[in-house]
Amino acid sequence: MGNQLGKSNHSSKGGIMVSRHILSAFVCGAVVLACTCARAAFPEPVKVAFMYSGFKGGAKSYMNEQDQAFDALGWQCVKFENTQAEELTARLGEFDVVVGSSVSNYENPQDFAPYAEEWLAFLQRGGIVICTDASYTQLLDQWIGKIDPTFRMGSASCSEYLEPSPETKIRVFDDESALLRCPNDLRAAMREKTNWAHMDELGPGWQTPVLCFDDKPLLAYRSVGAGMLVATSFFRMSGGKPESLGRGLLENAYTCAQARRGGVEVTQLTYGEAAPGPNLAVVELVNVSEDTVDLVASVTVQHADDPEMTREVPGSLAPGATHRFELAYETTARGAHSIGLSVASKTKGAFFSSRASLIIPEPITIDLATRHHYPHYISARPEISLAPDPQVDLRSARLSLQLVGDDMAGPEIVVQSPEATLTAELPLAGLSPGEYELIALLKAGSGVEYHAGAPVMLHPEPWVRIEPNNVCYVDDEPFFPMGMYMVTWQFEKEQVLECIRDLAAAGFNTAHLGCKDFTDFEEVLDEAERLSIRVIVEGLRDMATVERFKNHPAVLAWNPGDEPDGHGVPPETIRQHIDAIKDIDPNRVTYTTLCVPDQYTTYAPVTEVLSLDPYPVRKGPHFLSAVGECVDRARDAVEGRKALWVVPQCFGGYSAWEVPSPAEERSMTYQALIHGANGLVYYTYNDGSFSVIDHPELWAEMKKLVAEVKALSPVLLGPANEGVQFLAGAEDVVHGLAARDGEDLYLITVNAEDKDAGRVELSVAGLPTKGQAEVLFEGRTVDVVEGMITDDYGPCASHVYRVRGAKAQ
Repeated sequence: MGNQLGKSNHSSKGGIMVSRHILSAFVCGAVVLACTCARAAFPEPVKVAFMYSGFKGGAKSYMNEQDQAFDALGWQCVKFENTQAEELTARLGEFDVVVGSSVSNYENPQDFAPYAEEWLAFLQRGGIVICTDASYTQLLDQWIGKIDPTFRMGSASCSEYLEPSPETKIRVFDDESALLRCPNDLRAAMREKTNWAHMDELGPGWQTPVLCFDDKPLLAYRSVGAGMLVATSFFRMSGGKPESLGRGLLENAYTCAQARRGGVEVTQLTYGEAAPGPNLAVVELVNVSEDTVDLVASVTVQHADDPEMTREVPGSLAPGATHRFELAYETTARGAHSIGLSVASKTKGAFFSSRASLIIPEPITIDLATRHHYPHYISARPEISLAPDPQVDLRSARLSLQLVGDDMAGPEIVVQSPEATLTAELPLAGLSPGEYELIALLKAGSGVEYHAGAPVMLHPEPWVRIEPNNVCYVDDEPFFPMGMYMVTWQFEKEQVLECIRDLAAAGFNTAHLGCKDFTDFEEVLDEAERLSIRVIVEGLRDMATVERFKNHPAVLAWNPGDEPDGHGVPPETIRQHIDAIKDIDPNRVTYTTLCVPDQYTTYAPVTEVLSLDPYPVRKGPHFLSAVGECVDRARDAVEGRKALWVVPQCFGGYSAWEVPSPAEERSMTYQALIHGANGLVYYTYNDGSFSVIDHPELWAEMKKLVAEVKALSPVLLGPANEGVQFLAGAEDVVHGLAARDGEDLYLITVNAEDKDAGRVELSVAGLPTKGQAEVLFEGRTVDVVEGMITDDYGPCASHVYRVRGAKAQ
């Protein structure tokens, strides 16, 4: 198929529906219907080539990174591994855009110098190249830098990474940059996105709309002929929503590049409001050429199989002038509307086209994180969105909500003058297990009524549950998970059994294992049950694994998919997967591990246990305090309503990772506990590249940590949930948690960095004026003097103090 760049797309449909209401809104012939120089027909899909490479020894970790974004945009994608550089180059003429994944030329790096002429020609004729994760020599020198010497740039670690703090996290934006604003505002996503490197040593011609604390670009772009080259050091560019950085950057770059082909720049692009009635699309352009340009902007609207409606507005722009095209249309039905915008000139034809799906929501939308509920949830908490007709004034409306079953119903909850979005609380107390419908009824003063419903299944109390204090219970007994992963896919049954036995002998109570063979896995679960090991299971095979082992007493939890945030799997998919699991086994919890801190909030509502895997021990500086920071972010994301199980790093020696020292393992463990972990599942016992058994000093430390956490479990499972966090020492390097158990006060503390903190004073409410504190696990005591404990904190040191008879103040 030929290249679509710069081609005018004309609709074959001749029928145009014109509303009398819309026509009356225009005067002086400002609207021209069925103009021959431009027709806002829906453009053909953008064709994109996606280049990826191996990572961590050949794993195709980012091969599907942008799938969700491409699907949401309606772009047609063909994927190429970087080793297929020659084939990709030969097929450049088929594509509008080339996107490089994170680490797109990382392993088996290809030298693109032999293909420079073809790539430069692709850009010159209007192609777009987007390089993400522009942090590696293989990408910057071997790919982008080889297209043209003027494109070369360097990369360096950011202060945000080297010296993390709120100050070094600050980013500066060029608020006038169209690449940041049209049609999606990317600034919020870029403020939250984590980053470890910036670009450096850029030559002339680059524009840099985003700068880090070091005054270095995190995003840069340049016009190349009729095309555009974009580079960013941001990585993990997944997500299909407009506000996600991956999709937003793709759409914005394509929008800006199209406009520049016509000698203009987009300064505003909106498709309309998601509400029924009169609507307005806006295209605002500034003329960046040296000549006056005469343009026609048009909008095409279609709902379902209804005929298209088209509106066109002409405008003339002198050099440097700005013109705002306002294109009125009407949305009379609810549901999805296809909106197409285009701009054309007599000299260049239709050089700009874009499209979006504008969804007019139903009057009432009910969003439940899950349809499965339990008595210990206390209440169902639906998110309600109200989008009634313009004739409805919510200030005089009445919203009622009720759980209704075949034989009984819950209390009716009434909200007068409801907000457009609200969270409701529907009590579950007194309701028998069974199937219910959550019924919402909105009544307006004008007599208008709207109804909506959502299914709710209320189960009896399960065998494994998470209580409102986020403590896990197994068979009505509190349980603090202390476990390790084993990546079982490449191992034989006997090796997995050896793992179970080693973990049990070391004092662990949990293992995270994958099921690859039903017969072997049943034997593994039987051995786990014999040794009192609970198992978190992954590898669910379209629910067949859940169906097979839903009644096995060794199963603690189901993992619906590891690190969905890092693989572009949207939260809605995980929610559906979890509901499918609960349909089969309502007696276990679901466990979802996330690897991208800025995605914690996105996925938190859909899982029962949110697990996070901060891995700070990399080549270069080891920022151990990142563990505490990540747990804090996760705690904020779940708003105290979800259990947090942390996956501390216990691996290294390959890719970018180094093996933690025993002291570093201690610091990471205690940071997780202090900041609110309700369980610990270390990665890893063995993943094929690393085996903890091969590191005897680290394995010995793991055994000590298991024993200490087990001894602290009575505190961690109760008093710690009401504990108070504190910081101490120079630069707040010592993190602590004060928790009261009866008249005993526990201070759980750790040096969060791999540096000597010296003598540190701990002053915490509840410490007596004088007395003694037992230092658990160390066989010593320290004095309490003037309400203060003073102790030495070497690198990564942890101390746990118990002060008996410390009365609450």
